[in-house]
Amino acid sequence: MATTIADEMKMYLASLTATNVICSDLGATFLWGTNLTIGAELNSSICLTIIPTGGGPPTDKDKQNSSVSIQFKTQTRQKALSVMQSVINHLHLNSDCAIPKGKIYAVQSTPILLGVREGGQSVIAAANFNIKHVKF
Repeated sequence: MATTIADEMKMYLASLTATNVICSDLGATFLWGTNLTIGAELNSSICLTIIPTGGGPPTDKDKQNSSVSIQFKTQTRQKALSVMQSVINHLHLNSDCAIPKGKIYAVQSTPILLGVREGGQSVIAAANFNIKHVKF
C-alpha cells in the first residue's frame, strides 16, 4: 500500500514531543487511535482528524499538489481555536515539518470554527492546507 500525505501528516504529528507548541496547547501528545485519526473522527472528547481533500492536478509526473483538512474536536471554543491556531502556525511553511521533500501552505491564517455538536459537549475547529511535494 502506498504512503499518502495523510499518513505522513499522521506520523509527523504522532512524533511531536510534549514540548512542541501544538502539544503544549493540547496538554498532551498525539497517539494514533486515541486522539489522532485519518478520515473519520474518533468517538472521544478530544480528537485531531486528518482528512485528505484531493488537491490540484499534478504539475508533472513527479510533483504533486495535495491538500488536507485538519479538524480538532474538544470541549471548549477557546481550546479548539487555540490548538488549531498552533497547528496553522507550526505547519505553514515549516521546512523541517511533516512532508519529506515538500512544503505545507496553510490556506487560511486563522482556524474555521465549524460549530458546536453533541448537545453542546464538543466544538470543532478546522484548517485547510495545500501541500506541494515530490510523489512518494
